[in-house]
Amino acid sequence: MRAHMSDDQDLAAETLDLVRQAAETLHRSEDRAAETEERARTIIRQAKEELRLAEKLLHDTEAARAAAEAHAQQTNLKLSEATTDLKVAEARIREIATKLASAEAEAHEYKGKLEAAEQELGAAQARIVTIETTCINAEKRAAAAEDRAAEAENGFRTIQDAIRSLLAERNDRADETNPADDGLSAPAS
Repeated sequence: MRAHMSDDQDLAAETLDLVRQAAETLHRSEDRAAETEERARTIIRQAKEELRLAEKLLHDTEAARAAAEAHAQQTNLKLSEATTDLKVAEARIREIATKLASAEAEAHEYKGKLEAAEQELGAAQARIVTIETTCINAEKRAAAAEDRAAEAENGFRTIQDAIRSLLAERNDRADETNPADDGLSAPAS
């Protein structure tokens, strides 16, 4: 019986060991299941976030596409307007070119007239310079004549003063030779 008991004990020990191993396996399986479940939840959260971002990106892309289409329509409208403006500008340029050609022809004609006028102006300027020189010389001669006239006038005054002095001296001498004249004598004729 001992052997039998020993066998039973071994069997019980083995069973207990198997139960422990089963419990450990179950515990590990539960831990793995919990980890797997947590990873699954994380993957689901990430998937939901990616889906939300994808939907936002899709919405933003659609909005950008709509804005791009609106911009393209505006650009096409502006391009059409620019094309019309370009045609008007080209017509205006042709008109201006025609007027420019006419103006150049007139300018060429006036250039000849201007050259003739410049020659006449040069001759007139030369005459003016000659006249100015003549005037300057005449002014110098007039100034010299005025100086001579002033000197002559000063000389004339000096002579007048000298004559007055001589006459006054003569009168003084005459008064000295004729004693007091009472004013009754008749003047000599």
